[in-house]
Amino acid sequence: KPLSRRGAPHSPRPQPSAQGGGSGGRWRLGPHPHLVAPGLPTRRVRQCQLGHMSGLRVWRQALLALLVGAPPRAVLSQETVPTGCFNYGYKFTPALQNVTGMPYILGNILECQQKCRSTAGCFHFAYWFGNKECWLGDLQSKMVRALTKGVLCGPAYCPEEPPACTAIPGPGFPASTDEATRAAWPGGEQPTNLQCWPRQLGGFPDRCHSRMATVLEDTAAGWPGRCDNLRRIDDLEPGETCQLRCFNSALCGVWSVENISQNGVPACWHGMNGMNCYKGSGLTPMRAQRIMHGTFRVLMNTMGMQIMNLTRAFESNEANTVKDGIRRCRKTCLSYLFCQFWQYSNVWGCWIEDPSAKKTAYPLVNNGVDMVTEVDTANTVKAGEYIQHFCGNEPEVPLPTDSPITGAAAAPMTGRAALAGVNNAHKTLGGEDGNPEDVAAGTMEAGSMVQGGIPTWASILIGFAIALCVVVLGIAIWITVIEADKPGTRGGKFGRPGSSRMSSMSSGGDSRASSFASEAQPFMHGSFGSHMPQSFQMQQQAGGYPGGMPPTSHSLAGQAAQFLHWNQPQGYNHMHSQPPQNHHNWM
Repeated sequence: KPLSRRGAPHSPRPQPSAQGGGSGGRWRLGPHPHLVAPGLPTRRVRQCQLGHMSGLRVWRQALLALLVGAPPRAVLSQETVPTGCFNYGYKFTPALQNVTGMPYILGNILECQQKCRSTAGCFHFAYWFGNKECWLGDLQSKMVRALTKGVLCGPAYCPEEPPACTAIPGPGFPASTDEATRAAWPGGEQPTNLQCWPRQLGGFPDRCHSRMATVLEDTAAGWPGRCDNLRRIDDLEPGETCQLRCFNSALCGVWSVENISQNGVPACWHGMNGMNCYKGSGLTPMRAQRIMHGTFRVLMNTMGMQIMNLTRAFESNEANTVKDGIRRCRKTCLSYLFCQFWQYSNVWGCWIEDPSAKKTAYPLVNNGVDMVTEVDTANTVKAGEYIQHFCGNEPEVPLPTDSPITGAAAAPMTGRAALAGVNNAHKTLGGEDGNPEDVAAGTMEAGSMVQGGIPTWASILIGFAIALCVVVLGIAIWITVIEADKPGTRGGKFGRPGSSRMSSMSSGGDSRASSFASEAQPFMHGSFGSHMPQSFQMQQQAGGYPGGMPPTSHSLAGQAAQFLHWNQPQGYNHMHSQPPQNHHNWM
């Protein structure tokens, strides 16, 4: 049955009246009662039917889009569902007892929700897109991650103000048990991934119409943009640019234009989560940008703890300083719509959540398996956050589009223009919500972009240091020559094997080069080496992840850690061995 909504599209959110109703803000399903509490923020609804395709086909199209990084076009329904109410990829357990006919075969998620409302004792429901099964749960049912794909769950009645979209956890989060962790949240459940992001009726993430794109990094501002994990786009419409397609695609986090063209048109590349963009082996772009869709909230500071099952985005040696590494790591997560956790270790580099590779625990429990603290790897985490991507109700922000690229890079954007429209209205535990630069508060001018390369003052200082070294080396050589000519001295003037200390130094360059050279693809893992802590030298298991079980005596027993994949980078021994006590010391 088609949905309808009274009220003009993009109209201000209706205010509830004294009787609990709002003017023009109710959702209806045919003659049935309200499906959503009055005043719930909703998206524009366009009349559309899913009768021409099965739910399985819809889900396959959505899943394909998640894997390749480009949403299917003209396939899914454009109807949307209430924001902040439903959970995608989760179910409630156990199922409701003493009911007949379950599972029910129903047409869509809203019909399943209505079935829950009309069934005595039902408080929760779960709906499978593939076979259209609807399962019901009682008040004691708990939300867990589903083992099968294509499932959605939610409450019988959507709250007017979904707590998942406004609340932050209490001081007990993450707790040592599931029950205590859930209780630390005002709504009794930890928010799920993209719970507060607009979705189409088929489950696919919708666009954020109020804030479709914010530029985080730009080759016009010094960003190298040599990202791995991109996919070539060959079906741009007439007048459509590579940049505009990415801005209009909710899952596109990086776009790039390469000067390899067919018929005079440069090649366009998109990616959900561009990796290794600073020293990667990807293309050398004419122009590229990393962007963020919508805005975000900071739910928790994760400095000094180690969240398991994250994926490495880049190594610590790819940043000039720890501060630069922190900024880049945060922006990598902000640009990836499915990323909730990011952590930067001054030893192991940048790690972000990537559900396509591995899934973090839900709910997050501090049990030494899902996450650990007070161990060496956790102490190297100098910054990190648990964030929530969401689409607010702010006035629409214009897209920061460039002129079409026809063979040369577009005009540079200033840092302030590139970050225009970022919401700085809210404050939470980790810093300033919606502001990609807040992690660097006090160290960068407002609105400035992270610049690639070495700053001018650093170049001057390095040049002075090199000149000083040359002078000192010349004096040392002169003294050596004088001493060599004296009676009784051993060795000779240059050239005798072993006569120079420099001859004993390795000429092989950086010891990390060989282990990193083969990592052209973002999810390929290097081999373990002699620099790894002994307890972390584990065997590789099927599926490409470091594996097996750590020694049972180790605090990581039961699950492989995400910081254990590669050789330990050298040259960072001067960094702090303990995490700063205040998150402002990230800088």
